[in-house]
Amino acid sequence: CAYHYDGAGWSAVANGTTDDLLGLDMVTPTDGWAVGQMGRIIHWDGSTWAPVSSPVSEPELRAVAFASASDGWAVGEGGTILHWDGSTWAIVAAPDMLRLESVSVTPGLSGSDAWAVGASRNLMHWNGSEWHPVAGPSLISSYYGVDMVHAWDGWATATGGRLVRWNGSSWVDAARTDSMVALAMAGPNDGWGVGWG
Repeated sequence: CAYHYDGAGWSAVANGTTDDLLGLDMVTPTDGWAVGQMGRIIHWDGSTWAPVSSPVSEPELRAVAFASASDGWAVGEGGTILHWDGSTWAIVAAPDMLRLESVSVTPGLSGSDAWAVGASRNLMHWNGSEWHPVAGPSLISSYYGVDMVHAWDGWATATGGRLVRWNGSSWVDAARTDSMVALAMAGPNDGWGVGWG
């Protein structure tokens, strides 16, 4: 189901699918995307949600993030990575991993830098032309969420309540929590995280 907040309250909005939706990103108030089970992708045009052709039908898509209306990424099961070019979703890569859980486009770089994390010790980095693995700190087996602040600053949540931080050249251990899973950074010194319990 999709829900909308109009300033007064939350209400359910028909979304054109019965599949579970797991990831959401709004480019503008009239341009939004959601992804979920069975490779489902739906688009918000300001008045309705409607299914959009997906290049995959089997893997569950877990997250979606956009740099602009013509540059977006979706990630999911089997390491699936899809790209939106303004007219079509296409399979770009499928690294050898169980799943990708989260994707973040680095602000201010016109889509030339993005990160995806999931069930792997490696974090996946988009450098503007290809996705490649970047090793995280040792003893971490998988990641839950990632959010970039700048090309030289970002955070990722990992197993064991660990938080790692990107310093522009490597991911380093930065903090521990009880159970942080998702995070959102408003700036280099302002962020929020949520988790279990």
